[in-house]
Amino acid sequence: MRVPLIVLLSASVFLMGAGKIYKWTDKDGRVHYSGQAPANSNAARLNIRSGTSSPAATAPTADADKATAEADKKASTKPKLTPEQTAQMRPYCDNLRARIQQMSSGLRLLENGSDGQQRELSRDEVSTKLREDQQNLDTYCTANGL
Repeated sequence: MRVPLIVLLSASVFLMGAGKIYKWTDKDGRVHYSGQAPANSNAARLNIRSGTSSPAATAPTADADKATAEADKKASTKPKLTPEQTAQMRPYCDNLRARIQQMSSGLRLLENGSDGQQRELSRDEVSTKLREDQQNLDTYCTANGL
């Protein structure tokens, strides 16, 4: 007996949501909402639509547009590297790419300690170094076309 009752309640809630909704203000100034318009009132029928709305995050904001414009301006005003600077930076960028590839391989990585002994880097240390190297690559190499 419980299953039919649950089905009946679910159906009635669904049907109520799909019905007409009216809004009116009584003589005391209180706003009311109901499925039926009361007699002798100026009730307004509300246009209620069911469904989902799109997330607000998908709409660009003025702040996002401003930040994009500022980033574009900085990129266009950034001084270009001279051929000599490019030649000096190329080995650095190549080294960064090799380090990133090595750290991304999942192999054990060793580092010389201050005592001259080699020690294995922890996953957190590798992750930190990988993030730093990627940021340097993006900032100094990729941004300059190297």
